[in-house]
Amino acid sequence: MIAPHSSADPAEAVSVERMEPLTPSRCRPGLTPMGLVALAITLIATLGALNTEANLLLVLVTLAIGAVFFNGLAAASSVRGITVTRHVPAAVAARSDFPLVYLVENRHLWWRAWSLTIREMATNGGGGLFPRGFVAVLGAGERIELRAMARCEARGRIGLEGVRIESSFPFGLLRFTVDLRQPEELIVFPALGRLRRPMDGRRISAQTGVSQTSVPSAGEEEFYGLRDYRAGDSLRRVHWRRSARTGELLVREHVPLRGNPWVVLLDPWPGAAGRAGGDRTGVSMRDAERVISAAATAVCDALEHGHRVGLIVRAAVPVIIPPAGGRGHRQRVLRELATIAPPCAHSIEEIVGSLRWTADWAGRCFVCATTLSEAHRRILRFIAGRSRS
Repeated sequence: MIAPHSSADPAEAVSVERMEPLTPSRCRPGLTPMGLVALAITLIATLGALNTEANLLLVLVTLAIGAVFFNGLAAASSVRGITVTRHVPAAVAARSDFPLVYLVENRHLWWRAWSLTIREMATNGGGGLFPRGFVAVLGAGERIELRAMARCEARGRIGLEGVRIESSFPFGLLRFTVDLRQPEELIVFPALGRLRRPMDGRRISAQTGVSQTSVPSAGEEEFYGLRDYRAGDSLRRVHWRRSARTGELLVREHVPLRGNPWVVLLDPWPGAAGRAGGDRTGVSMRDAERVISAAATAVCDALEHGHRVGLIVRAAVPVIIPPAGGRGHRQRVLRELATIAPPCAHSIEEIVGSLRWTADWAGRCFVCATTLSEAHRRILRFIAGRSRS
């Protein structure tokens, strides 16, 4: 059902960016590996000079010690007075590259900063690849922008502690570090794939012979969001107020309304009798994550085709989201899928049975499970008896 697909819509994955200055910590010194070697050689040369009373060797030792002190002074002066403003996306998609932007400013009025390394501090709650940025020279009062592409391999919540600034200019013997702490939380949505067959209700109806009784008239559309203007777009769809605010033409994007909703039923961690504490040894976490990714892909595909989509998830905290449409609904569903976890104290039949099955839920059902059980078949029969299609 799912084919590998590494890209995700950045306009969907990234929401409002936060832009806050970071609070610096104290400047900390440290020896580099090259500095440790130089220190050992200097100590040996000092002992040899004192034992042999070789004046030339003492001069060389004095020069080496002076180089270390100059390295420390230059490196400390480079990292002090540096401020960073970090742009963090509120949410991203797993296994998709996303931008991290750092605005680096030198607040010194007369001193330049050399050889600055900008990188993220340790992260909590998940893995990710956060590359380092490098600034060769930053003039007094100068401000530059560093843009790096990061990547998270797994869904969930990732805590970003802050930004670390380092410099070992000019000899690489001493490294001075300043931590700019600001806790941030990054929501990583499930990885999105590509459906080999689109979830289009009218196409499925033509294949199965099932008729839809409530398809709206042609031309009836629902507002989906804003996008950049493209050649050939009608000027009637331009959102002039937002375009004037941003300085770029933005166009209203609509999708055709469809009659029957889609209900995505997700059961990624089946246990014995559907209960918590059941035997899940036959289901690996990798299989469960692939099923969650399949559910997220199905939701996004159905929403992009104009369907209303509901979500039922069996997890530690069961998730029940009524069918709806639009980008806001997509963000809500993906956010829930990003944070679900096992185990669950209720069976999937209990969760579905507790739902008041109104007309809003009467639609087609898409089941995502690592193991198809008789409980899932009973649920499908239960839903079919209350569906209009």
